[in-house]
Amino acid sequence: MALDSLDRHITGMNLQVGGTLTLSADQLRSLGVIPRLNANRVAYWDPVMGKGNALQSVMRRHALFPIAFEWAGEHHVHPTLKAVTLVKWGSTCRQ
Repeated sequence: MALDSLDRHITGMNLQVGGTLTLSADQLRSLGVIPRLNANRVAYWDPVMGKGNALQSVMRRHALFPIAFEWAGEHHVHPTLKAVTLVKWGSTCRQ
């Protein structure tokens, strides 16, 4: 399953709280999260952030939050996803 490879990729990054991770569209394609076809913004949304087994479920497991989406192309020609930047959130205090 594509999200298993994404899960392993994020685990291998060993992000600390406050650390960021930028995943390019090419990385997401190679991990099987988004289609290889040059789809438009709407077609990318479900695999990246949609319901079910999307990037959103992997982000939840790793306590990641999207802070930026980068798009390529002009708005009148249906821009495509270029990258998504995620930040690791969580407590930095020890008790």
